[in-house]
Amino acid sequence: MLEEYPFNGIDAFDLEIVKGLASGYFSPDTVAAHADELNKRIEAQDAMNRWQAAWETWRYSFTSPASTVTRTIADAFIKDTAYHTNDHLNTLYDLCISMGEPATANQVLEHFLDFNKSNVEAFNVDNSFYHGADFHIDVKTALATAYTAAKPKPSFEELLISLSNTYNSNTLEELDKYTDADFEEVFLSYEGEELKKRIVGVTDLRRISNPSPEVTSVVGKVNAALISIAATSPINKERVEKTWRVKLPPPPAPVAAASVAAAPDTKAAKPRARPPRKPKIP
Repeated sequence: MLEEYPFNGIDAFDLEIVKGLASGYFSPDTVAAHADELNKRIEAQDAMNRWQAAWETWRYSFTSPASTVTRTIADAFIKDTAYHTNDHLNTLYDLCISMGEPATANQVLEHFLDFNKSNVEAFNVDNSFYHGADFHIDVKTALATAYTAAKPKPSFEELLISLSNTYNSNTLEELDKYTDADFEEVFLSYEGEELKKRIVGVTDLRRISNPSPEVTSVVGKVNAALISIAATSPINKERVEKTWRVKLPPPPAPVAAASVAAAPDTKAAKPRARPPRKPKIP
């Protein structure tokens, strides 16, 4: 009986069955989870088998016309789109175009885009086997457009964290949309490792020898934020100067006391009137 069973090795589902037999008790939730996972693998393999079978009409025939071949493969692709990648889409699209079947090519492309509208990573050509290097330009353009439109915009803090991991010009363009007050608010909201993740990337931008306008602008906003923080306390002044190497502006010069003009002396002696001269008597 065991010889009739296609057994090649023990998987997680088999181990769960063995565990249940040994303990005399099966966990329904655990067994169901393993069974569901196994069923998904079987369905995926069946989908790939149908895909390969459809391609047999192209490989092993000298009589099937191009319309029949492309239609057969397209139908298999549409039936099992959940198990196909953008690599499969590109291969089929390219075949349809080369066989003079643009209508079928556009059908499978539109179907893939619509089917995966809630699965944005399906449009990411960087996740393809060849990273989209050899993709048909129509497919690559459509996927890039769909990926940009569907991908959620990262938050300000996500942009800061991502910059700590890798340099990206798109990230800098987005960061440049924020103000120095935004940077200051984030820097003051975290401590320790969480602050480090949000500040290291943007402060390291100062090391770039030939900065782009976006880098220069972002660095200026970060420095302004740190200068503002330095003014909040003596210890923050030390931190900004010594840890983050920001040159602080010199303190303002003391204001000199204005000289008070002497008030006129109202009691000063008034000039005496001269007495009238007496007339001479001849």
